Amino acid sequence: MGAEGARVPMLSGMPIAEWLFTVYLGGAHTMSAPLTFSSTAFASVDFRGESWRAPVYYGYRVSYFPRAGTAIGVEAEFTHLKVYANLPAGDRVQRFSMSHGLNLILLDVAARRTLHRTVRGPLRLGARAGAGPTIPHVESTIGGVSEDQYEWGSIALHAGAGLEIPVARHASVIAEYKLTRTHEHVDVTGGTADGVFLSHHAIAGLEWRSR
Repeated sequence: MGAEGARVPMLSGMPIAEWLFTVYLGGAHTMSAPLTFSSTAFASVDFRGESWRAPVYYGYRVSYFPRAGTAIGVEAEFTHLKVYANLPAGDRVQRFSMSHGLNLILLDVAARRTLHRTVRGPLRLGARAGAGPTIPHVESTIGGVSEDQYEWGSIALHAGAGLEIPVARHASVIAEYKLTRTHEHVDVTGGTADGVFLSHHAIAGLEWRSR
């Protein structure tokens, strides 16, 4: 996206950086996909998110733009995505979920464009893409034996876009769509599970701007 404007705040001859801190809630839907366990395989499993059931879906993000007027920056983001498998009744695999999170730790490159300036601040269109590690909390019950644990997972890919709507001098509300994908190979009771988790996210939250 193009530069936001020619005027850049300066301090002692140096451009002033801009920081943004964002917190959000929302919901996610993970697409149906094959799910393979050491003892069995399912050709297609539906997943539910239960985003508003505790522990709820949430996330937060820190963004850095090297100049207040620049269009390109970098971000670090954490997203608490939840996944529950809908498994057939009576199967040996009775439960597979990540209710305490298929947690995503993302490093993004962000781009933004100012659509309109108001007395409260800029109305902006933003986009971001990146990748990072996952920390799934895997919960499984197989053959009546349960196991729950956190572990390091695979790399997740991420892309998203949305609006920043100013509501005060240093505050905006955000509304965004995000897409994430990760191929997880995790430990479960008596073996492992393997699956691809492609998730659509809709989020809304509050952003604080340093400039």
